[in-house]
Amino acid sequence: MRKRRTKEHIIGDLGYNYVERQILLAKYTMTLIQQDYGYDGIITTYDYNGEIENGYILIQVKATQSIKYSKKNKGFKFSISRKDLNHWAKDPSIVLLVLYDEPNHLAYFIDIQYYLRKKNINLLTVVKYLDIFFPIENLFNAQSVIKFRNLKNKNL
Repeated sequence: MRKRRTKEHIIGDLGYNYVERQILLAKYTMTLIQQDYGYDGIITTYDYNGEIENGYILIQVKATQSIKYSKKNKGFKFSISRKDLNHWAKDPSIVLLVLYDEPNHLAYFIDIQYYLRKKNINLLTVVKYLDIFFPIENLFNAQSVIKFRNLKNKNL
């Protein structure tokens, strides 16, 4: 039997495609990371003259065919492993976590480091997974990418 391209592979690729398109519309670029050790891509930003800027934004894309909305938490729920959260929390670069909703062809984002600080989450208390909530207003689009470019530049 040969290797197969599964539905999960297709949904994942559609997620990357959606995210990269938003980054390109913001006039930036995304480099996909082939050996995934916690990040799917690196966003490189450019100034108004098209000159490359210092610093990067790291991105992790999670794609799903069945997005779950929580009224209580006013966001879309997705479980993330403690290992990933520990890795992202310690990174000096901004780490965007993007949840791609394949049926609706939309994506939602959180700045995972800010999220963990704001919610005062102690990762030592997380056993294996933590439910993360992506606010419905955090639509991932070109404008949100520009917002994070400005935040990155402010922090340099």
